[in-house]
Amino acid sequence: MRQVRASICKFEGRKSPYRVRWKPSNAKNYKTEWKGTKKEANQRKQEIEEYENGNRDLSKELDFQEIREAQLKLKHTQNDRAKGKSISYAVDWFLENFQGGDEILELKAYYKEYQKIKKGLVTKHTLNSDQQLIGTKGTYAFINLYGEKKPTECSRKFLQKYIDEHESKFHRLKALRAFFNWMSGESSKYYNDNPCLVVDPMKKVILPKKYSDQPTEVATNQEFADLLKLTHSKEYNYTAARWAFMFFTGMRPSECERFWSSKDYGWNHVDFNHPPHIKVPKKFTRKRGQKERMIPIRSGFLNMLKTFKSEGESKYPLIDVKNWKRKYANARKEIWGKRMTISSKRDDAKDITRHTFITNLHLYSGTIAEASKESGTSEQTLIDHYINTSCKITKTSAEYFFEKIDLSAFEQKIEVPKIKESQIEETIDEFSNRYSQEIVLKTLSTEYDDPLSKSITRGKVEAKIQKVLEKYREKLEKDKE
Repeated sequence: MRQVRASICKFEGRKSPYRVRWKPSNAKNYKTEWKGTKKEANQRKQEIEEYENGNRDLSKELDFQEIREAQLKLKHTQNDRAKGKSISYAVDWFLENFQGGDEILELKAYYKEYQKIKKGLVTKHTLNSDQQLIGTKGTYAFINLYGEKKPTECSRKFLQKYIDEHESKFHRLKALRAFFNWMSGESSKYYNDNPCLVVDPMKKVILPKKYSDQPTEVATNQEFADLLKLTHSKEYNYTAARWAFMFFTGMRPSECERFWSSKDYGWNHVDFNHPPHIKVPKKFTRKRGQKERMIPIRSGFLNMLKTFKSEGESKYPLIDVKNWKRKYANARKEIWGKRMTISSKRDDAKDITRHTFITNLHLYSGTIAEASKESGTSEQTLIDHYINTSCKITKTSAEYFFEKIDLSAFEQKIEVPKIKESQIEETIDEFSNRYSQEIVLKTLSTEYDDPLSKSITRGKVEAKIQKVLEKYREKLEKDKE
């Protein structure tokens, strides 16, 4: 195929003196355009040669997403309305956005294919969760609402608006990003040999700031002890054993139910020998590629588990808990309903057992690497979404959580030692040693609820924190200078 070259000539006396002349690769006759300046002529010459010779690369100087959104408008106009657009505008649209015209299918067709590929790689639980968030089962699931759209019609602004307006933002964003990543052929997990998108519009979609800054809710030791006493009763079908298992392993309610309801797991994966541990198999976890992990059984929980096994299901049911979902919901509202919002629209106590376990473990073990190893979650995700750094849990209270809370909490009301001012300062120092001062200042909360500090007034607690934080702020300012 011959190379197309455009020539520039200057003709004095004309309003637009610079002539750009070239012979298109698919035409017999030459074409001519006139430009007012040499700069315009050279720019047009470059555009023509890059287009005709197939070497145009928009990424050198243009924002892909902005031009893509503009090009979509051109795509949906009639030809006569597009005549006023520049040739370079039309060329940009074609190179950047054209996917085969009518060959592009609707989103629901691509999602069906996407589910087929995922089916052999992830658990049934993950598939169901995906269907609820972005599939066809959830009321506000993406495909359920917009399945008849084409992928090229989904701009970044459109997708950002969808994430902003619906709940479960973190998990919904994650699921939607994986789907669009697959449609663009960039997914390392799910192979796609026929991508329908050139640019992934989800790359610049982010979590709303208000949501990302929302503190993770955790249970205090007093609330945990009160919960065990409350649920070890006929009214709550003696569900305390399951609550204890979730708090000391970090498993979610659905994971706990799967662990005990399956013959393959349960007591078969609880080892009381040295060192005592619970084995979480590779195939049990929801994450693809996650390795088998061991959760150590610490002193307080060890005695609990031994008693659960020796006394059996009649007193401490783990395998067969009647009306588990209803009793679980009732207990949450009874313990946390006064200080947290628990509803279908907003649920502050969602996964509170896992958040509490990870926050306590993070302080008790002395390293975030250990918390990452036992929870099976990356360190960055733990910092961003799981660990609560508001000093509702301190290093001393974390030790109490793993070593002191035992079976006595099932039978009698336990008064947990209150958090002291010295423990708060100790915990803030602990955080500052592990993370940058910016993270400490950003994440540390001064909002305390009444159950936290009856022995010390709320004002004293806040004053103590403000004093310590002021010290870090001054140091940070000096470092900047």
